[in-house]
Amino acid sequence: MPGGEVPRLSDSYHSGPTEIRELMREELPQAYLELVHANS
Repeated sequence: MPGGEVPRLSDSYHSGPTEIRELMREELPQAYLELVHANS
């Protein structure tokens, strides 16, 4: 039933962006800095 799947989808949407924000705050800036240093 679609009604049962929708809440699960929205739950993953709510938890997903938080994990992405954590990655962007911690890992992506570090990788970006390493890229910049490697290119210069």
